[in-house]
Amino acid sequence: YFLVAPGGGREISSNRKENVMAAAKHGQINVGSRVYVGPNETDNVYEVREVASVDLPNRTVDVLNGSRTETVGIDRCFAINPKLNSDLCGLHNIHEAGILANLEGRISQQADPLPYTYLNTVLVAVNPLKVLKNQPHFNDYVDCSFDPEKPHPYAIAELAYQNLRMPRESEPGSQSIVISGESGAGKTETAKIVLSYLSNRSSGDGVIDVGNARVSECILDSTPIFEEFGNAKTLRNNNSSRFGKFISLQFSPELSYTLIGAFITTYLLEKTRVCHQMLGERNYHIFYDLLSGASQDTQLCLEAQPLEYFYLNQSIVEGGAAEGGEKAMFDQVCESLEVIGVTEAQRLELWKVLSGILHLGNTAIVEADTVEGLKAQLEDMRSAALAANMLGVDTERLKELLTVRRTVVHGQEIVIKLNGDDAVFRRDAVSKALYAGVFDWLVGCANAHLGYKRGEPLPFIGVLDIFGFESFKVNGLEQLLINFANEYLQNVFNKQVFEAELRLFKEENILCALENCPDNKPAVELLAGKRGILDMLNVQCAAIQPSEPKFVRDLTKDHKTNDFFPEVHKRDALDSFKVLHFAGPVQYTVGGWLLKNSDPLPESMTEVFGAAHLGLVQRLFEAEAAKAATWQTGGGPSKKSSVNKTTVSMGFVKSMRLLTEELGLTKCNFIRCIKPNPLMRPGLYNRKYVVDQLRCLGILATCEVLKAGMPTRVTYKELRTALASLPRGTIDLFSGQPEEVLIAASMWAFEVPADAYQLGRTRVFFKAGEISRVEAILKTDLSGPKGDAINERMRVALERRRKALEAVQGVEALMARVQPGVTAASSSLEDVENALRQVTLDASNGQEHLQGAGGKVAAKAKEVRDASEALARLKTDPNLDAALEDQVAAAQASLDSALGCLEAMEAHDLAGLRKALNGVRDAAAELAQDLRISVGDMQTAWDRVATLHREAEDGAKRCLLDYTLERTQACESELEGLLAACAEMAEQGSASSKAVEMEREGEGLLGQSKAAKEEVDELAKSAANALSEMVKHLGEMRSEMRKAASKAAAERAASGLPPDSAAATAAGSAGGGGGLGGSG
Repeated sequence: YFLVAPGGGREISSNRKENVMAAAKHGQINVGSRVYVGPNETDNVYEVREVASVDLPNRTVDVLNGSRTETVGIDRCFAINPKLNSDLCGLHNIHEAGILANLEGRISQQADPLPYTYLNTVLVAVNPLKVLKNQPHFNDYVDCSFDPEKPHPYAIAELAYQNLRMPRESEPGSQSIVISGESGAGKTETAKIVLSYLSNRSSGDGVIDVGNARVSECILDSTPIFEEFGNAKTLRNNNSSRFGKFISLQFSPELSYTLIGAFITTYLLEKTRVCHQMLGERNYHIFYDLLSGASQDTQLCLEAQPLEYFYLNQSIVEGGAAEGGEKAMFDQVCESLEVIGVTEAQRLELWKVLSGILHLGNTAIVEADTVEGLKAQLEDMRSAALAANMLGVDTERLKELLTVRRTVVHGQEIVIKLNGDDAVFRRDAVSKALYAGVFDWLVGCANAHLGYKRGEPLPFIGVLDIFGFESFKVNGLEQLLINFANEYLQNVFNKQVFEAELRLFKEENILCALENCPDNKPAVELLAGKRGILDMLNVQCAAIQPSEPKFVRDLTKDHKTNDFFPEVHKRDALDSFKVLHFAGPVQYTVGGWLLKNSDPLPESMTEVFGAAHLGLVQRLFEAEAAKAATWQTGGGPSKKSSVNKTTVSMGFVKSMRLLTEELGLTKCNFIRCIKPNPLMRPGLYNRKYVVDQLRCLGILATCEVLKAGMPTRVTYKELRTALASLPRGTIDLFSGQPEEVLIAASMWAFEVPADAYQLGRTRVFFKAGEISRVEAILKTDLSGPKGDAINERMRVALERRRKALEAVQGVEALMARVQPGVTAASSSLEDVENALRQVTLDASNGQEHLQGAGGKVAAKAKEVRDASEALARLKTDPNLDAALEDQVAAAQASLDSALGCLEAMEAHDLAGLRKALNGVRDAAAELAQDLRISVGDMQTAWDRVATLHREAEDGAKRCLLDYTLERTQACESELEGLLAACAEMAEQGSASSKAVEMEREGEGLLGQSKAAKEEVDELAKSAANALSEMVKHLGEMRSEMRKAASKAAAERAASGLPPDSAAATAAGSAGGGGGLGGSG
């Protein structure tokens, strides 16, 4: 049973297709074969089992575990690769289990371990944890092209150097080599190998002296200095770098790309290690080597044993990091310091500063009961005096610096005695500042001696050796910053690796899309964007009352809906939060973050040490002292201020952005370092430990993406070489043909499946798992019977290509006939759509006009009706005098005029116009809908034609006659249908003409609607005037009737007669009649 798609082009059910695809992703599996089963929670991660049976419908596999049979899901079975490979992209089956096994198989070879493996052009380096024999020589890689069979840091360095000298048109000239991995993975040693190669590779004939040594010597000799001052023994590594380092190597094109200068930039030195170390770890190497190599010097007042010093005895660890003993390392550092220009006098001052730090750490601080409460005092004045002496400052001033804080309130200086904890914090802050200053001074000395030409646009190769991703049981601010740096660099990795792949596809004209490329930009934004974690930390540090619980609450409130900010357990919610990094989720515990981020220094530290008698200490603080003096005399901030405007995280984020900007201007090359086991034991390969690193470094995700994009590539040159032994006559058949013709014919001759490869401009791209076919082609002996068969098939392939091209040309002629009709149909649809939009607009505007006119007609009809009723009531009034007949006639005339206007308004067929507008709009919509369907069907058919034509072209190019004929026949069938559709559309008449007619009709109806409204408006005005005249006449008549009634009533009263009820009623009626003509 094979868990791969069946051949022969048979149709299979959708359910079976799903099963087949799920299984094929894991490689070819058959009964009796051995497979990896996993991943499991065991240390092995994947177990090797034998397949007993396969049940595809139920997606299960029965495997043998000893004498027992286990049933596992298909998705947990992975085919075993038949052999090890120097390039992970060349594995038959690219999956996590295969990658893990391939790396293990190469590093575990007893006779000759192979620590290096490629992932395309990314170098994966598994630390052998011992010195290897039989390593390649420098000259094995000089001026050699990139060879996938010879992975080594030398090859990456050579590739960078060659790209520097001859950059591709679409790529920058300057290069970078980014070396990453966790502590103990071998980053520092790998960086040394790369720097050694580049320093020697570029020496050439141009020897550039800087001071008394060549640049290359200065670079290599500076390495021990930074290892001594920046490396320490940790639980994970005996020689762990506790800082990041970027070395820019500058080359001169005018001197045959000779190395002429270098510049070192460092990142995030772990200052806390100077004062505190975890159990089982050590302080920086230099302290121990100083005791071993210079304790005899009475000027330093040092004891030889680390146990004598508080900063060294908190976690005693046996054994140093270097062979030959710590005394030998001290001597080597002294020699290296001399090479970078540090004089003997300066070295003595350097040792005095380190001695002063050790004595300062021994300055015990206790709390004494005073009238002000428990306050700090120095218990060991001898150590304080030694520290002051070594650092060149007054003992009393040092004592005051540690135990007293001075502040200014309303112009008056106030002295505040510190408690014990505050004094200890100050002592350690001073020690850390002194050590960090020394470290930066050494970097400056090295850079001053490396001859870097700042401001000159010279190409460079940058070598970045930086801390790897960290996740412990308890993670603090240091881990957050380190992991932020790794997120930033992973973003660079994703962008450069996958963009390079896409660029190659474009250059080679390969139809292949890389899907689901990893993108960790949202995580970077969460960490360092506006209102991100570090930004909110800085806001809290600047608050009047900074609070770590409030910082955590604000984070949770702002980011609770962010997918990269997972929820923590309720018990940890007060002081913890999580971030989903590219390497996985990490929980951070907030404790002391505000102090660490602010990193405050004693307010008078620059003043005290800026006036030191020791030249080195004075130089370390002279810049700060000058700034303080400027503030004091210039009215700026007080020199007593202890507020640091720039926090640790601000500075680090800025440095990372500058670094990534610089990397973005270069072509990056990557080396991913792997630590094989946590015990640092040679020969031990812990799969679970390694697989976690593979995930953290993005190697597995990269493999998943790359294997979807045809990872195996063979150049035409290699294939031509393999075919060189074909008979001359066969080779001559291909003369004058494009190079791809010979290659395509060979693919057909060797019966390579069509879906297994694509032809690029300069190479053949094979799908994952097809490397065995490539090897078979390259290794075939064409001088025997197999060669005769291949020779004959090559001839047949050329003939088949000719016939296939003829078929394609026939289809192209038919396409040329059909295309104008398809284009015309699309153009007609566009005309109809435009007409529909215009008709719809006209109909809407027309309906608006008609609605307004109809409203006025209804309103005037009601007014006329009310007026007619009012006049009728007046005419039947018994008190109506004959003398008012003229006025009654005038009122009737006005009413008749209004009635005439109303009749004229109602004569407009507004309903008919409304129906006509709806009709033309609906007709346009129906025409557009019908045409959309027809043209949509035609466009879909034309798209199928284009796809079939492209496939037919590809088939002809690859000598696939049957495949091409199948495509061309299907293409012809589609084209015949399109011809019929175009003819039918022509018979039905031009849709564009119909659209124009509808548009004209809609425009005409709109005009009629507008005219009707205007006429109705005018008639409504006339009716209103007539009704106004009528109201006037009615008012006058009622007024006369009231006067007559009043006069009659007065006469009866004068005669002594009772009031006439009818007359009174008439007077009342005449005086207050409702409706038109009343008092209103």
